[in-house]
Amino acid sequence: MVGEQLIPRRRARCCSDEVRCEACGLYALCRTAGLENPDSDLLDRIVARHQPVAKHEILFGAGDAFATVYAVKSGAFKTSITPDDGREQIIEFHFAGELLGLDGIAWGRYPYTARALEPGSVCAMSFDHLDLLGARFTEFQSHLIHQLGGRLAQDQWASTLARRYSAEERLAGFLLSVSERLGAHGFSADEFRLPMSRDDIASYLGLATETVCRLFRRFQAEGMVIARGKYTRLCDLDALRGLFPVQAPGGGAVIEVAAAPGVHALSAAGGGRVP
Repeated sequence: MVGEQLIPRRRARCCSDEVRCEACGLYALCRTAGLENPDSDLLDRIVARHQPVAKHEILFGAGDAFATVYAVKSGAFKTSITPDDGREQIIEFHFAGELLGLDGIAWGRYPYTARALEPGSVCAMSFDHLDLLGARFTEFQSHLIHQLGGRLAQDQWASTLARRYSAEERLAGFLLSVSERLGAHGFSADEFRLPMSRDDIASYLGLATETVCRLFRRFQAEGMVIARGKYTRLCDLDALRGLFPVQAPGGGAVIEVAAAPGVHALSAAGGGRVP
């Protein structure tokens, strides 16, 4: 059937591929610190590059002492908390090129658990060795503050989903956000693999899993998306933007999106779970 083929003849880059250094969220910090030279001894002392991470491996756990900010080089991760009821609450998904662990700077500990959704790799910047930067530290610090400010703007944007938007609008906004974030890092913006489960998407959006599955079927029937397992093609971006015309601040270019510790970004402010 015309329009049903999901994989193009020329394979688009997806987040399971490795992001280029220039498109990575850590690059501005590395460049500011004078670490862009791949042969730099200082780089090797501050950044552990291309560290492999297995599927389901925990990068850090909630409550672990903060020491490192991670850049996702390939693959994808989810961050989550587990309340007293024992049910995992998804905070955010993180794709190649994005940062993990910034929240730990303010708290001294990571407020959530980061787990790999698929095999991947990370670069890890150790904050215990930043004194090696010497006079470069002030400029490095200003770039870091910029990163944190951008993340806060993303938090505030995400929290409005629960207050103002319906279930179909939330899913449309989620798909558009993934599209923009992947596109900003040099990957395909209209065809990609969603490595998370429908349960995880439902938890993140504050919806029931059945609602997410029903909406995917509806979006597909209306020609907006094609979904085959975890592979997704956005066929009608204009229609999706019609459902959710608000663009996330920063386009997801170099910052992570995370809720405040203990508060789910999409169920804060009383949004709750939509059946």
